[in-house]
Parts: sequence; structure tokens; C-alpha cells
Amino acid sequence: MTMWLATQGFETFGIDISPTAIEWAKRNAEVAGLRCEFTNGDILDYSNYPSDAVDMVLDGNVLHCIIGDDRAKLFQNVRRVLRTGGYFLVRSVLSPVDDKLPSQYRFDPTSLLLFHEDVAYRYIPTFEMLKSEVSDAGFNILGSELAYDLAVGRGFQYGMIEAST
Repeated sequence: MTMWLATQGFETFGIDISPTAIEWAKRNAEVAGLRCEFTNGDILDYSNYPSDAVDMVLDGNVLHCIIGDDRAKLFQNVRRVLRTGGYFLVRSVLSPVDDKLPSQYRFDPTSLLLFHEDVAYRYIPTFEMLKSEVSDAGFNILGSELAYDLAVGRGFQYGMIEAST
């Protein structure tokens, strides 16, 4: 998404916790002749970005990987870096999970956590819960779309929420 936005003339910044992913992105941007800034870092730490500094934050399918109180921290960081009227696009995996899920994964419908063996690694809320969470974090929801993600073949729903500050 960072590189596509750069092709549209936007100044872009990409963050990923994986050094390998960042190196890959940098090489691809260089080959494409694009000016993009990629940073190896934690999306829960926006300390390198000043307040009211950006017009748009795009969740590149990461929010469902954030669990517990870290979700509120992420929303707070996004609100801090967005300018007034800034745009926030959330793309996330959602419940329900059906019987297409491979057997090594376990979904707990009470906590809405997805486990691999005994380790929780995804939070999979319903679409309505995600919209409430975004709204409760102080964002104005501009639009939303829910789709069943047939391409994954694992029984997840997929949602997108457009919001602003």
C-alpha cells in the first residue's frame, strides 16, 4: 500500500516489525524508482512521528494482530499523529470463524482470540464490535464494508472501516 500511494504522488512512510520485510520493501521501492520511507519498528510506538503530522494512516491488515490494551494504545497513537480531519483506514480480519480453519488453530468465541497451540496471536472481533471500538477511540466513522473473505478459505470475515479525526 505504501508503494502504491507513492505512485499516486503521496509522501509515504511504512512501518513493520520485521527487518526482513523492511529491507524487501526498500529494495522494491528502489527498483520501482519510488521515494518511500520504510522504518523497522513497532506500530505501537509512534514516538518518531510528531503530533498532527500526517493526513492519513492506513492499517495494512495489522489491527487484528494487536491484542488487549495495546489496541487502545494503537488508536491513541494514530489519533495523535493525524492532523485534524485526518483519514484512518482500517482493514481487518473479523469473526465469525468457521470450520474451514485448519485444526492447529483454535478460536475462543468468548475472548475472540485466535490461538496457535497455546499462544494467542490474533484478536478477531465482530464487525459491529470493531466499528464500536474505532468510534469509542474518538474517530468519526465515514464508511464501512463487510465481506466474507473467500480467498483465504479459512472462514474469516473481512472488514474495512473509513474514519476521520
